[in-house]
Amino acid sequence: MDANNTAFIDAFLKDQGMSDLFETVISNKAIVREDRLVVQPFHDFDTRPAYGCPLCSPSMCNGQILEEVLGALNFDRIIYVGDGGGDYCPTTRMRQGSDTVLERNNFALAKEIATTPINAKLREWESGEDLLRIFKEIL
Repeated sequence: MDANNTAFIDAFLKDQGMSDLFETVISNKAIVREDRLVVQPFHDFDTRPAYGCPLCSPSMCNGQILEEVLGALNFDRIIYVGDGGGDYCPTTRMRQGSDTVLERNNFALAKEIATTPINAKLREWESGEDLLRIFKEIL
């Protein structure tokens, strides 16, 4: 999940040779119209009412999306990697004991969790190397 847009994320993943590692990109939709990139909200207000989440933008509630995805699947544990303010909402829905949030040090998510704690275990990271080390430790 990312509040950016599918065109940007898909191009990045392709450029990095990582497209095959992801089944789905959950983000605001992007289309090219008359040689311009047009970003549309993930949340279609014509077919569904707004999420009404006070923590998220009207276009995309990452917490609700996470719950919808998890409602269709069954996981023993969740590892959530985040750094932005939009990542706080889904971390509030994480379970105590089994789930882990990897928060980027000194970024918006870590600052929000410092003032309003969550139930999940926390691990801090600053670089991709940190993430790789943490994943090796907890998997």
